[in-house]
Amino acid sequence: MTIQKKNIDKQHIIYHQPVKTKCGAQSDVSDDYILLSGSLFNSEYLLNRHKVYRQALGRGPTYFFKHEQKDYVLKHYWRGGLVGKLNADFYFWNPFNSLRLKLQQTRAYQEFTLLTSLAELRLPAPAPIAARVSRSLLGYRADIITETLVNTQSLVQSLTVAIGDKTWFDIGVTIALFHQHNIYHDDLNANNILINSDNKIFIIDFDKGKICSDIRTNSAPWKTQNLQRLLRSLIKEKSKNNCLSFNDEDWQKLLKGYQKNANRI
Repeated sequence: MTIQKKNIDKQHIIYHQPVKTKCGAQSDVSDDYILLSGSLFNSEYLLNRHKVYRQALGRGPTYFFKHEQKDYVLKHYWRGGLVGKLNADFYFWNPFNSLRLKLQQTRAYQEFTLLTSLAELRLPAPAPIAARVSRSLLGYRADIITETLVNTQSLVQSLTVAIGDKTWFDIGVTIALFHQHNIYHDDLNANNILINSDNKIFIIDFDKGKICSDIRTNSAPWKTQNLQRLLRSLIKEKSKNNCLSFNDEDWQKLLKGYQKNANRI
């Protein structure tokens, strides 16, 4: 898929070139005036037109909305930590870089291109729809729209009941599948793993993620760190809510699934 950019004043809309199918049909994103005008990146526009049907709170609100009878997710890029308390959502860039390089180094562009690669690899992650970079002289603010993974809930939400041995095993298999392709996830926690009504596993939120290298090895330190990050997340969620169904036996089932798939590298 070829990535395209549409410039509107100081807004840069990033999307895919329309792809022709065997029957000659084209993807409708490039023909979607409302999307490419930037309106769908405006939360007030979505709320005023009653397109939003759910909001999720993290560092800032994430909007789940309908457009042209399809389900999408709008995410704004918020800063975290101490910096985020002083500067909520503005990112500085190197003023000496060309505009093209500046755009390619934005969080939105990088996540959009990574999600595009995941889609081409047919990995279980949300497909990217479009991204927006709103630039100024010193830096930018950014948003991304992805498809909604319908009928899903997070691993944390799922743990209100026992999810079963096979689901834990499949979570491990899915993580290993991404690691086989050297896909690094910067924050692999229990809220970024989704399970749908058919018990299929998805991984979301690839901000600051990347493809590490083309060297296929299961001994890379970051892969172990990804798993350790997930374990810490599960332990933390369990400490916050002792009713969650998670114990060491569950973790061992996950590792068993991971090792089975990792050994195929």
